[in-house]
Amino acid sequence: MKYARRAITFKVIIGYIILASLATVSGFLIFHEIKTFTSLQKEDITDRSKIIRAGSLIADIYENESLARAAIQLKSSEKFDEYVFENEQLLLKIDSLRSLINSDSQQHILDSIKVYVNQKFENIKELKELKTRDNADESINKAINKLTSIDSHLGKVSINDLVKNPDALDKKRVRILKSMLKYLINIILEIL
Repeated sequence: MKYARRAITFKVIIGYIILASLATVSGFLIFHEIKTFTSLQKEDITDRSKIIRAGSLIADIYENESLARAAIQLKSSEKFDEYVFENEQLLLKIDSLRSLINSDSQQHILDSIKVYVNQKFENIKELKELKTRDNADESINKAINKLTSIDSHLGKVSINDLVKNPDALDKKRVRILKSMLKYLINIILEIL
C-alpha cells in the first residue's frame, strides 16, 4: 500500500512538473506571438501613415497646380507669392516623406517628383515674366492703334480705311493695296 501511495505521489509530482513545463512553453509561445502581432501592427500603422502622407502629397500637388494657374492668370503679385510659399512647403513635404521610405525605387520616384516641381516652378516664373512683358507690349500696341486712328481723323488714309481686316489678307494683296493707296494720295496731293 505504501508503494501505491508513493507511486501516486510520484505520478502527481511528475504531472505537476509536466504541467508547469507545458505552461512555461505555452506562455513563451504566446508571448512570442503577441510580440510578432504588435510588431505587425506597428508596421501596419507605419504603412498607413505613409499612405496618408502620399495621398496628402498628391492633394498638395493638385493645390499647387491650381495656385500656379491663378498666379499666371491674375496680375496680383500676392497670388504669385502665395504660390512660391506653397511650392516651398510642397518641397519640404516631399523631403519629409522621403525619410519614411526605405525602397530605392520609391525614393527615385520622389526625386522625380521633386525635379518636376522645381522645373514647373521655373516655368511658372518664366510665364509670369512673359505675361508681364506681353502686357507692356499690349499697351504699346494700344497706343499705336490710337495714334493710327487719330491719323484717319486728320485726313490721312490708311489701309485699315480700305479693308476691314488687313491682317487676314495675304502679303501680296496688302502690298498692292498699299501701293494703290500711295498712288491715290499722290494724285490727290497733285490736284490740291
